[in-house]
Amino acid sequence: MIGNEDRTRAARAMAMAGAVTLLALAGCSRNEPPPPRSEAPAATTTPAPAVVQDSPGMSGTAIADTAVTGKVKAALLADPLVKGLAIGVETRDGMVSLSGKVSGAAERAKALEIARGIEGVRGVNDSLSAMN
Repeated sequence: MIGNEDRTRAARAMAMAGAVTLLALAGCSRNEPPPPRSEAPAATTTPAPAVVQDSPGMSGTAIADTAVTGKVKAALLADPLVKGLAIGVETRDGMVSLSGKVSGAAERAKALEIARGIEGVRGVNDSLSAMN
């Protein structure tokens, strides 16, 4: 039987994953259709050629890093042994850094194992410290 605490963890993990996905997709608007043309009569002068620019937003690497961060954070929140809210997660070029306080060696090992098991993680930097 699933307890209320497990349901809460699962709900938080799913909410975090959804939020991260939305953030990652917010920068993916490179293929937007052009604005509609007006029905005004053609001008007598030749219009200047349109300049195509990338839309502002995150690069592909930043999007991938954001998605990895979200997946790691969601997995930490979903695990009953790990206090996911007390662990910070940052990702840069696929390298995940974990920081914060853990209760001991077992929680540290589990957090590192979880992070290493996420697709897209190239390595994990352990900046976790044990609470005394």
